[in-house]
Amino acid sequence: MKTLFRTLAEERKPFINTLDTKADVVDKHFDDYQRLNKIHAFLDAIAAQYPSIAGVETIGTSYEKRDLKMIRIGVNQAAKTKPIIFLEGGIHAREWISSATIQFFAQELVQRSESDADIKDLLNTFDFYILPVLNADGY
Repeated sequence: MKTLFRTLAEERKPFINTLDTKADVVDKHFDDYQRLNKIHAFLDAIAAQYPSIAGVETIGTSYEKRDLKMIRIGVNQAAKTKPIIFLEGGIHAREWISSATIQFFAQELVQRSESDADIKDLLNTFDFYILPVLNADGY
């Protein structure tokens, strides 16, 4: 008799076997825990896909000389006249979920910027500055 339930490993096996490691960083970014270089690549990919509303800046370096990268999301950012909402994550060494959460938030802002009226209003009213990993050395 065939069981109705499959284990998690059985569910993921077909996916893992076909995983394209050169796939777009944005498409499969949230499937695994990401290292700092992948998080930075994710920010760069978002900015490349949505250049009219997103840009990446390195705002400094950590004590161990790792870049602190931040993404700016908003409409008409050059004017610098709108209020800023600053979000940061990854302050503590074992705090992995905050970084993933605000990366997901950044992705949602850009992907829904044209289709969702509420997000359109937010981006017209505020500029979002999102720093996924503040403690790059501890992360």
